Order: sequence, then structure tokens, then C-alpha cells
Amino acid sequence: MCTRCPRRLPRLVKLMVNQAFDNMRLHGTQILATVFDSIIRHSPEGRWFQELAADEGFHAAVEWRDSGRWIPEAVSSTTTGTP
Repeated sequence: MCTRCPRRLPRLVKLMVNQAFDNMRLHGTQILATVFDSIIRHSPEGRWFQELAADEGFHAAVEWRDSGRWIPEAVSSTTTGTP
């Protein structure tokens, strides 16, 4: 903000913007996104992604994900929980 603005103006503007988002029901959307994120993380595909990131690095895992290639059918026993 500008140096001539009252010091509390940015805080008040932030409160106003947050209230506008609340009025648009953004909070409910954010909660739903959190639920979907946890479902994906604990799915076989999400666990495969986590294992690939641990083995080959996060950038390699993101590159694989964004390439459009299919996730391999053979998921290791550490990600499926089977012996």
C-alpha cells in the first residue's frame, strides 16, 4: 500500500475481501477441496505418486503425472499394503 495510507487500512481491506469471499460461499468450497485432496492422497494412485516421489524425486513424479502417461498397473506391495 502507499506510505500515506492509514496503517490499519490494509487490515481493514483484507477483512472486507475475506467477507466478500465468505458471502460467495468460498469457505465451503475450500472444505470440499480439502476432503477431495485427502481422498486422492490415500488412493492407490496417490500412494503410488508418493512412492515415486520418494524414490525418484518430486520433480520426476510431477513430470510423470503431467505427461499424461498412465500410472503403472503393478503397484508395489508397500503402497497396497499386501505382503
